[in-house]
Amino acid sequence: MATDSDADSEDSGPVRIPIEDDDDPVEEATDGGRSIGLLMLALAALAFVAVYLVARGGDDEEAEPPF
Repeated sequence: MATDSDADSEDSGPVRIPIEDDDDPVEEATDGGRSIGLLMLALAALAFVAVYLVARGGDDEEAEPPF
């Protein structure tokens, strides 16, 4: 049988569950990850330059109009 003090403690508010922070940080940046990121950035820049140069093409002054 529940007493008045038990009923009051149940209705006193939300239940608080303690959170233990024993986990390690997700992952810290390493030199290997940083170098891979820089390599990917350099490859993206190289691809951009290649696409730009191909799209520019040569001089089209001598080309005939498409119509």
